[in-house]
Amino acid sequence: KQMNMKFDTENRLQELQSSGGVEVARQLGDGPEQATSSRELTAKFDGAGQWSTIDQVGDVRLRDGLRGGQGERAHMDRATNTATLNGVVVLTDETTRTTAQSAVFVQNSNQLRADGNVLTTELHGGPGSVSNFSPEPAHVSAEHLVAETARGHAIYSGNARLWQGQSVIEAGTIELDN
Repeated sequence: KQMNMKFDTENRLQELQSSGGVEVARQLGDGPEQATSSRELTAKFDGAGQWSTIDQVGDVRLRDGLRGGQGERAHMDRATNTATLNGVVVLTDETTRTTAQSAVFVQNSNQLRADGNVLTTELHGGPGSVSNFSPEPAHVSAEHLVAETARGHAIYSGNARLWQGQSVIEAGTIELDN
């Protein structure tokens, strides 16, 4: 509903502030469309006109092809190539749903770190699932998660628990490798 822009003395964009329902979409090459929405957005730009940081507040939703995320706040940093979500965080892809209090995704290394009451649930059980204890979807909970999404490798630590149907595994750390 509202957009304010701040320019430097040479008329280069320094900052953009939007409120009242913000939506941004982009597509890089042949990759999937990347989209974000929130109630408020503040983007800061460098001297070359490239965005340097983006902060979003209020019902933040991120979408990158089949992957999505939502939270109360988001911070994207171009220099570190990271996206951070805080608040009640929900991350989804085609096979899983993960909730946590915070999550950081590093794009160039496809690394995800989630902290605080982490819970991952398979969306579908059966062949190719996390474990094969039963035909039901598997669940993993812990205080922390570090995952390399491209490799399908995940380490859950801090009171880790894996359960599927009536089968339960509990340990300090549970490591899953696809």
